[in-house]
Amino acid sequence: TEDELYQCDWSSAVCSSDLSVSVAAMDACTADALSTTLMVLGTNAGLQLVEGLPGVEALMITEEGEIHASKGFLSI
Repeated sequence: TEDELYQCDWSSAVCSSDLSVSVAAMDACTADALSTTLMVLGTNAGLQLVEGLPGVEALMITEEGEIHASKGFLSI
């Protein structure tokens, strides 16, 4: 049904200010929207999303200083 299409499971949402996110995309609006989305998803799910998007790369740094980057980030 239509209601089922819009249900979200927010139980795994991270949305932490302890995470720094940088996104490279073809336009600023896309990069801005994705950086917010990645903050909510966290490193694992966020990078999994980015890897499936053409022309998008991301760098995420945790409060502990762990660096997580999409496969093509260092080549941009």
